[in-house]
Amino acid sequence: MQTWQMQTAKARFSDVVRSAKVNRHYWKPTSDCRKINKIAKSKNRFPIKSNGPQDFTVHGKSVAVVVSRDLFDRLSGNTQSLVEFMQHSPLYGMDDLVFDRNPSLTHEVNL
Repeated sequence: MQTWQMQTAKARFSDVVRSAKVNRHYWKPTSDCRKINKIAKSKNRFPIKSNGPQDFTVHGKSVAVVVSRDLFDRLSGNTQSLVEFMQHSPLYGMDDLVFDRNPSLTHEVNL
């Protein structure tokens, strides 16, 4: 995992996001990383050491990590879309379902 100081990460955010892309088998520099490094070198910027999660630090302490969408979905168990989730609801297809609603326009709130 590469570590970035926050100010460097902000200045090179698109590079950070591109480098967060995950190699499915293991994290190592890929051809994309080498291409980014070639461009960075030509612009006198720091090279990107690896693809995979990118660690952000402030005053030397880790504060955030940027990961690819693919890795986030795998770690969070998010394997279905919202539509698929709703279609698997026990209430799906119940056309006669009625919710009681308070018809008043406003209500008082005590602060």
